[in-house]
Order: sequence, then C-alpha cells, then structure tokens
Amino acid sequence: MSKKIFISKRIIKVNNKNTWEELLHEGIKLLKKDGIVNDGFENLIIDTIYKYGTYMVLGPLFAFPHAVSKALVNEVGLAYIYSEKEIDFLGKPIKAFLFLATPNNTEHIKYMSKIAEILLDKDKYNAIINGNLELTKKFFLELNKLK
Repeated sequence: MSKKIFISKRIIKVNNKNTWEELLHEGIKLLKKDGIVNDGFENLIIDTIYKYGTYMVLGPLFAFPHAVSKALVNEVGLAYIYSEKEIDFLGKPIKAFLFLATPNNTEHIKYMSKIAEILLDKDKYNAIINGNLELTKKFFLELNKLK
C-alpha cells in the first residue's frame, strides 16, 4: 500500500474514453494497482452514482466520484484523470475526474476540506479542469502533508 493519499503515478490524461463508466474504470484501476481498493469497489461507486445522481459534479467540467467502504477500501486514496474530450456524466459535461476511496466516514474529512480549498481557488480550478497535469499534480501532492 502507498501510505500516501495521492502519488504522481495516479494522475493521467486520456483521449480514448467515451463514457464516464470507462473513465471510472481507469480511475479505479489506478487505485486498485496501488492496493487502495479491492474488487467490488468499482461496482459500489457506480451504484452510488446511479443512486444519488450528479451530486458528485462539483463545478463546470469537474466530477468527484467517491465512496466509503470498510470492506472494499484499505486506505484513503485519490486518483485523477483528465479527459481531452468532454464526457457526458449523467447529462453534465465533464473533463476532470478526481476519484476518492475511503474506508470510513471520518478519515477523509481533512482531505476533502483541503480539496475544497484547492477547488475554490479560481486559478487552481482552471488548471485542473483544463488538463494542466503538472500543476494539478502539485496541488494534490500537498494533501500528503496532512497526515
């Protein structure tokens, strides 16, 4: 396991995905490869999205798919995918996807607070939704200092 909420290899840019489900699969694959999540997490997050809808869309072109599961998540982890083309996410156009997996309802709160702070900064938000991977990586690597 990584012991860090975010690492550089969990940030990618894609141009060959056509659905949010394909992007979700790629994001979960990044988390799974590092031992953050187990089999079944992808289905859990898809079920959560269909149950609650687009509340995971936090702003123009940005979605924050996330789920909590003690059984399917080994530690808090993030992955980021930027799509060079807009993806329809239940009727909302999205290009930037930040995936969060957490094993409980409390451990991730400090990270979500910092993520909100990052997203509220207009320059940082624009870098994230416009695919500036170097700046996006820099912003999210800061989360590791919160441990």
